[in-house]
Amino acid sequence: MPLRTAPTPPLHWSVANFLRRLRFGFREQEEPATIFVAGMARSGTTWVAELINFDNQRQLIFEPFFPQMVPEASCFERIQYMRPEHKHVARAAQARRILSGHVGNAWTDRYGVPVPGSKLIVKDIRCNLMLGWLKALCPKMPIVLVMRHPLAIAASLLRLGWTAPRPGGERTNFQMIISQPALLADFPILSRILSQIDRNDLFEQILFQWGVYHLVPFSQCGTGDLFPVQYEALVLNPEGELQNLFQFLRLPFDWNRLSQAVERPSLTNCLKRDPETDREHLLAGWKTELSDQQIQRAKEILSLFGWDPSGTGEYLGAPARNELGRAGSANNYLPRGHAPAGQALS
Repeated sequence: MPLRTAPTPPLHWSVANFLRRLRFGFREQEEPATIFVAGMARSGTTWVAELINFDNQRQLIFEPFFPQMVPEASCFERIQYMRPEHKHVARAAQARRILSGHVGNAWTDRYGVPVPGSKLIVKDIRCNLMLGWLKALCPKMPIVLVMRHPLAIAASLLRLGWTAPRPGGERTNFQMIISQPALLADFPILSRILSQIDRNDLFEQILFQWGVYHLVPFSQCGTGDLFPVQYEALVLNPEGELQNLFQFLRLPFDWNRLSQAVERPSLTNCLKRDPETDREHLLAGWKTELSDQQIQRAKEILSLFGWDPSGTGEYLGAPARNELGRAGSANNYLPRGHAPAGQALS
C-alpha cells in the first residue's frame, strides 16, 4: 500500500477553506454543539455517525485527526495517547479548531463543507487513546464509543490488508501504539501482555490494539463521559439501541425516519452489506474466515486484558447491555481486577 500523504488541495477546496475562515471569523474560543463518535477501524463508526445525523441537521466531519491527510493535525501522532490532565498548548489549540469545524479539506469534508454555526458530528477512528483528554478539553461534548466484536474487526482488517507493514519504514498502528512511553508507563499491564504475544503476527497485533483501544478510554473516562454503542446489539435491535443513544445525546427520536436510515449502507461500507439481509454475516461472518486456532488464541489474548470470554456469550469481548447500563457507565465495563477511571493499571 503506497504511503498516503496530505494531498495538495484543488482550488475549490482552497476557496472553501478561505470562506470557512472568513465566515467563522476565527472564533476558536466558542464551543459549538459537537458530538464525537470514536471507535476502532471497521467497528461501525461511520454507520453510527450517519444514523445520528439521519435528519441531516448536523454536519459530519470525517476523521480530521489523521495527520497524513489533514496538515492541521500534524502535531498529533496517527494514534496519539494523551493523559486527560496533560497540558499541550499546540495540540489543545488545534483540537479545538478541529472540533469546532474550522479545519477541513477534501478528506474531512466528504459530506460537504460545514455551514457556519451548524452543529457538528466529528467521527474518527484514531482517537480512542485520547478520549479522556478530549473530554477534559471540551467537557460539554458528548462522546459515543462504538465497539464491535474483536474477531469481526480482525477478519475485516485482514481481508482489506489494512494492517500490512507500510512502505518506506512508516510505522504501523501497532508500532505506533507500543512506541509511546507515556502509555506504557500509565498502563504497565501492556508491557506484560506484549511479552506474551507474537509481535510479528498481524492477527495478534489487531487483538492487542482492540484491547488497548477499549482499555484506555474506559479507564480514563468516568461515568457518563461517554456512551458505548455495541455494533452487534445495534444490528439485532436497532430501535432499542438507538433510542438509548438518542436519549444520552438528548436528541429527538423518530424511529419512522430512522428505520429507513438503518437500511442504508454507510459511506465506508466497502461491500455495501445490508444490516437486515446480511445480518448473519455481519454478526458472525468471522467464524468462516478465521481458524479454530486463531479463535482460541483470541480468547487467550483478550483474557490477558481482563475480559472473560466465557462471560460474554456469542460476542466475545463485547459487554452485555446489563454490564453497560443505560447511561453508558464506563467503570461498569472495566475488565475484571482493573482500576477505576483515573488510576494507572499495574
